[in-house]
Amino acid sequence: MRPGISPYTPDIPWKNCHENFSHSFSPGRSWRLHHEDEQLSASALYHRATDNMQWLIEHAIQEGYTLRAIGANWSLSPVAMCDGGMIQTKGLDLIFNIHDIHVSLSYLAEGKSSAALKFVECGVQIARLNKELEIDAQPPRCIKASGGSNGQTIAGATATGTHGAALFTGAVHDAIVGLHLVTGPDTHVWLERESYPVASDAFISWLGATPIRSDELFNAAVVSFGSFGIIHGVMIETDPLFLLKEYRITPPTYSTELLEALAGLDFARMRTLLPDIPESTPEHELYHMEMNMNPYTVKDGSGLHIFFFYKVPVPLGHVVRHGGEHDPGPSPEFIWMMKNLLTALGKDMSYNHVRNATTREFDRNIRQGIWEPMSIGAIFRDTRFSGNVASFAFAVATQSIPDVLHEVLEQIGEEAFAGAVAVRFVKGTQATLGFTHFSQTCVVELDGLDSIGNHRVFEHVLQRLEQQGISFALHWGKLQGEMTPDRLVRMYGSERIQSWKTAREQLLTLPVREVFTNEFMRKYGLDTPADTLA
Repeated sequence: MRPGISPYTPDIPWKNCHENFSHSFSPGRSWRLHHEDEQLSASALYHRATDNMQWLIEHAIQEGYTLRAIGANWSLSPVAMCDGGMIQTKGLDLIFNIHDIHVSLSYLAEGKSSAALKFVECGVQIARLNKELEIDAQPPRCIKASGGSNGQTIAGATATGTHGAALFTGAVHDAIVGLHLVTGPDTHVWLERESYPVASDAFISWLGATPIRSDELFNAAVVSFGSFGIIHGVMIETDPLFLLKEYRITPPTYSTELLEALAGLDFARMRTLLPDIPESTPEHELYHMEMNMNPYTVKDGSGLHIFFFYKVPVPLGHVVRHGGEHDPGPSPEFIWMMKNLLTALGKDMSYNHVRNATTREFDRNIRQGIWEPMSIGAIFRDTRFSGNVASFAFAVATQSIPDVLHEVLEQIGEEAFAGAVAVRFVKGTQATLGFTHFSQTCVVELDGLDSIGNHRVFEHVLQRLEQQGISFALHWGKLQGEMTPDRLVRMYGSERIQSWKTAREQLLTLPVREVFTNEFMRKYGLDTPADTLA
């Protein structure tokens, strides 16, 4: 066997990290990439991994099977599954410092620093990246945005559009400024935006990759859920370390006036309605905003919590500490509530029993406040859950949130939902198929039990939005509901879909596209040529 690559045997049936679905890969088609050779330099290990990725693609073409690169197995949807084999990339965990010689002159001419950049291999988990930046680096830095948890690999978080609630910053992938893509048996490319070049010729020469500078190709590839070959490395732009100070408004009054203020991001009006909201200043800047709600009681004046996090400077002598696993963070995934609900409900799924048990567990399990300012890596911790929990999310334009919540609550008023609702506010993305593509986006999350009744609620909410003509886009890494080409067109429009397909055709030959095409893509019609929508 080639050094750095070993046959890999996934469990049969194989389960994702959260154990909410099972899958079977073809026997003898899966592989593990690793750096188990202490005698080689980090540079040599990285180049060897690129060569091994190319060999795997060639082998898949010759043997006629499909492949998908998988790291932490974090997605709750089968977006990364295929009927062939998986490439386990979690062992590819190198992080490279970037210096001026690696950075384009135009980047430096804008007053930016090479110290803001890190080159991160695909298998690095967000938790490790946080430690590298916040604790090990001197001076310390931090990622610009985070999801509610930190178990994803950087490639997985990028590929599926992990979002968070940074309402003026964007999602995790919006801080990615360059991609090293392995695109075939004898091709690999360095891809970045023409409008924002970052890498120097020296860096690209070190990679040995073909440089491509194109906004259209980059925006298509950065959220492509494993369909554009293998993301081997990403260049991520970071910030000087800051802390986040939490303010919790509870219980605010759920009202039309409040929803209209939130929809317009009218902070002056919000402060009239919610006097405890502090002002945003350069040294105390609003960063994160979200709402958590009990859908059964929110209209009656209880069960609504609004969280604000403000960026504040790091005090002299502050020591960043990342806690142990499963620390509760500001996440709408009401993990502990769901576990208790399983016991409370038993087999009784009648409407009144679900409503009463959900209300009781919501009140008991709402997250405690984080009163001391903490870093991103200390707050957004491991919220991994397994089995019997379903997480469903869709993005809408922030201005639509009053109408959207009306439809969500109306549906739950008719059909029992064992779970809670959250809304996160996030800046829109340039990514072609980034689901947070509205200029100001709200991500609405329904987290509950993995039950037939809850799945019906998920689909019926989408049908309500479609009937009302409310545009939405589904989270690629969470439950999807009914997947059809027509629904994809309604979510993104034909122009975006054709642009994404065209980019894929430009970067991958037909045999390589076939290797990286899976059933998930076929259900949405993303496997067909660029001049077709289905």
